[in-house]
Amino acid sequence: MPIVCCLLFFWSSTFYLLQAQTVRGTVVDKNTQLPIEGAVVQLLDYDRIIIDLTDEAGRFELMDIPDGKHRLAAEAAGHEPAIYPFETPQTQRIWIEMVPLLSNNPKRVAERWNTSVTTASQKAERLINVPATTHVVTAQEIQERGYTTLTDVLEDIPEIEIQHKADGLYANFITIRGVQGNERFLVLLDGMRITAMATTRHAIDQNYWMRYAERIEVVLVPSSALYGADAFTGVINIISKKGADHRGGEAQGSYGMYQTTENGFYLGFGKPQCSVALSGGFYHSAEPNLSRFYPQAYAWYNEQYHINGNLLVGPSALDTVQLPPQPFAMPRMAYYGQAVLHRKNLQLGVVHHAQTHSSAMGNEPAYAPPMAAARYGIAVTNAFVQHQLADPQKRRWRIQSALNWNFYTLKTDSRFINSVSNYQKAYKYGFNHNIKLRELFSYQLHRQHSILVGFSTQYTHALPKTSDLPRPYRPLVPASTQGYVYLGTDIEDKDGNALSVSQDFYYLDQYYGGVFLQYQGNFNDGLMVTVGGRFDYSLSQLRGDNSSQTYGDFNPRVGLVWRPVEVLRYRLFYREAFLA
Repeated sequence: MPIVCCLLFFWSSTFYLLQAQTVRGTVVDKNTQLPIEGAVVQLLDYDRIIIDLTDEAGRFELMDIPDGKHRLAAEAAGHEPAIYPFETPQTQRIWIEMVPLLSNNPKRVAERWNTSVTTASQKAERLINVPATTHVVTAQEIQERGYTTLTDVLEDIPEIEIQHKADGLYANFITIRGVQGNERFLVLLDGMRITAMATTRHAIDQNYWMRYAERIEVVLVPSSALYGADAFTGVINIISKKGADHRGGEAQGSYGMYQTTENGFYLGFGKPQCSVALSGGFYHSAEPNLSRFYPQAYAWYNEQYHINGNLLVGPSALDTVQLPPQPFAMPRMAYYGQAVLHRKNLQLGVVHHAQTHSSAMGNEPAYAPPMAAARYGIAVTNAFVQHQLADPQKRRWRIQSALNWNFYTLKTDSRFINSVSNYQKAYKYGFNHNIKLRELFSYQLHRQHSILVGFSTQYTHALPKTSDLPRPYRPLVPASTQGYVYLGTDIEDKDGNALSVSQDFYYLDQYYGGVFLQYQGNFNDGLMVTVGGRFDYSLSQLRGDNSSQTYGDFNPRVGLVWRPVEVLRYRLFYREAFLA
């Protein structure tokens, strides 16, 4: 028996050592190529801390790194933080070049501040003169830092906080400047909204693949004065690559711990007059068994449910119910795809993205056991067309027309299994169809003064998220003929009389309209003024109900940028925003 135990111990130790790797590397200054002493190098996104400090030769060593795709973070005084993606066992020697802080690199400062952005004012302007808190992430930075998804990018933006795996609906909680909510900011592709267009809670996680974006502009101020409803905390605009500018193809893939795979592709072709760019990504992970890593938080799960199937009836009671124990499972799957066609002044685009994750995510395991049957999935499909007409002579005026179709659906197999549903399968469903028309007219009054006038109108037909359903919803069959009753009411009294309560489904029609005006001027080549506002009007009506609800809302915008000298700016701005 001792010999068997020793052999088992030797085999398990050898297996672990074979799976774990030691990664060595050197950290140097990118400009001088001199080693950096005292840099902190840490493995990111891992369940335990693996960290080291560089020695006088800039060398570091990280041990016990499992096979798979990883990221290193390097920080050193006087240098910009660096993110280095790598994969074991392929990579065992790393060379990290750290860029000196921008204050020590005037050329890079000028390049950054002179970057042209369009999101903050819906017109091109230098980043240094934008009357809003705006960040730009370039294609080069996306590649260098190993970003693949939008959440990777947002995690490195100041004033944005992301709580991962925090909720069964959102998956992640995204907070911008203290205001929480994934539906409180807009995500655009080339200025067209690609999140749900009806103030719907949705996941922003692995389902937004950004590896091949040209750049990403992040505006962290209320922006309803230009974009209308839901631009409450800001706007994120993903600028796509043009096939003519980035011809060729690229593909990448990885596979690692917990059966995690992340794959993506890009294909661009065409000529300046007409080009196409295709890109997309796929993600799947079985995710770690959290009950092993956090035994205290999962004490009831490990000691009661996992052994005999006991679960608590509710937070205010100690009574239990018994279910057949199911294996721990919190899998996550997501994909994203886009196709963009450019033909002279015309742009056509199609985007589709989806994610399915555990609906037990973020809940107390004693009331919502993580199992494969508990899942929540969403999908969003967008199609848009944009056209620009400009003054062919002096180019003083420009007209932009855009039409956007958007369809959001809550997948029919989405369901919760928890104490609220009395541990029955509680299915959910919902959708919204949206179509939006937008017109912009800009005119250059003078070399230093311009106006922007526009309007937009939108129609939405929606079925808001249902209450708990006893079985999956069939979208192609009228709800009134499906015989749904409220969960738990499908019972009879002692005389055999049915006590079931039929469910009601409320289909909603909404009509939106908005007009806006913006003036921008530069006085004495030193004081830049932005003044504008937008008025929105909405009418909502339930189908089958003659009553309706209306509201109107005005959101002003004022911004001042003072330039006493070329390298210094003082900004003052005031904005308001609203949710639909």
